[in-house]
Amino acid sequence: FFSRLHYQIPRIQFFLKNKKLAYFLYNIYKSFNTKLAENMKPVEIPSKQ
Repeated sequence: FFSRLHYQIPRIQFFLKNKKLAYFLYNIYKSFNTKLAENMKPVEIPSKQ
């Protein structure tokens, strides 16, 4: 776990330095995920009341 965390630290520092880039990538990622979710959305399940 700690080695994995240690591996993530430089990447985190990179994103903190490049906040605009990180925000841009995050928006792309978010929009891609929402499109994917909409495509994979099953038939609306009626909520039990």
